[in-house]
Amino acid sequence: IDNYGPLIRNRRIFSNILSFFEKNTLPRVWCSKFSAGGKDANIILSGETENLEIFSRQILVFEENEYLTKITILSSTSGDEGRANFNIALSLDPKIFDFMKKPEIINPQ
Repeated sequence: IDNYGPLIRNRRIFSNILSFFEKNTLPRVWCSKFSAGGKDANIILSGETENLEIFSRQILVFEENEYLTKITILSSTSGDEGRANFNIALSLDPKIFDFMKKPEIINPQ
């Protein structure tokens, strides 16, 4: 117990990723599937928006965030009533796992 620094230093705080998405997802974007890869900070996100314009704005929010290093649009389709369905792969900077009170919020509305 006297020397717990090395144990904490290598610990990853996965709740930071959930907090990041909570604060950086636009109001009219719904995520239906979220999967994270093991040691890496790679995320596959599936969901829908009201239209492709909102989807484009969501991608812009992600692109402007310091914690995202790469965004790959796996698919996006326009479905019923103009709704956009999407699948994207996101690579997050490993520093997102470091302890932080609040991830940076970028929300251009």
